[in-house]
Amino acid sequence: NLKKAKALHYKYRVKDRDILATIENNLALCYKNSSQLKLAEECYNNSLEIRTANKETNTESYCSTLSNKADLLRIFGRYGEASELLLISLDIRQERYGTKTENYANAISNLANVYFDAGYFKEALEKNLQAKEIYLEVVGEEHQSYGNCLNSLSLCYLHFKNYAKAEECKLKALQIIEASVGKNHFRYASYLISTYGLYRKTNQLQKAEINLKEAIVLAERNFGRKHELFAEAQLALAEVYSLQR
Repeated sequence: NLKKAKALHYKYRVKDRDILATIENNLALCYKNSSQLKLAEECYNNSLEIRTANKETNTESYCSTLSNKADLLRIFGRYGEASELLLISLDIRQERYGTKTENYANAISNLANVYFDAGYFKEALEKNLQAKEIYLEVVGEEHQSYGNCLNSLSLCYLHFKNYAKAEECKLKALQIIEASVGKNHFRYASYLISTYGLYRKTNQLQKAEINLKEAIVLAERNFGRKHELFAEAQLALAEVYSLQR
C-alpha cells in the first residue's frame, strides 16, 4: 500500500510533499524490517532530500528520519556516518525542543548503541547513563524506552566486568518489557536470550538454562521454529549444555 501511495504521489505530482516524505520514511522502515536494506537507504535519502528542498530541516520529522537512517547505517557498520546523523538530530532537537524530551533521549540512546558497536565502550556507557537520567525524568522508570536503555546499559557494564550492575539492569529491563508489552513480544524473548552472555560470564549456567528454555517456548509458540529467535535460543542452550558437562 505504501508503494502504491508513493507511485500515485509521483504520478500526479501531489503538492503536499510532506506526505510524500513521510511515505518514503515509512516505506524505508518496511524495507528495513524485510532486510531489503539498500532499498531502505534509498527511501531514507529520498525523504531527507524532500524535506531539505521544502526547507524542513529543523522539524521533528526530519530528525526522526535522520535517526532512522542512522540505525540502518549502524547495521551496515558505517558508524561514523551514523553518529554524524545522530549528532545533527541532537543539535536540532536541543535547539527547538530542549533536552528534556523522550525523542532527545532516544537519539542519545541510539548514539550510545553506535558507539558500543564501534568499540567506544566508555563513550557508550556515558551516553547510556545520560539517556537513562532523561528517560527517568520525562517518561518514568516503568516505560519501555527506559527498559531498552537499561538493557543497553547492561551490555556496557558486562563489557567492563561490573557483573552486579549488569545483572541488575538486565533483570529490571526484563521486568519493564514484560509489564509493557507482555511475554509474547519479540523483545521479551530477545532479552531472555541476551541474559545468556551475562550468566555465561558469571558461571550461572542454571539461570541461563531456565531463561533460554522459556525463550524457546515463547519463540516457538509465537513465531515458529523457523524464526531467528528460536534458532538463536536453541544454539545458546546447546552451548549451555556443552559447558555444563
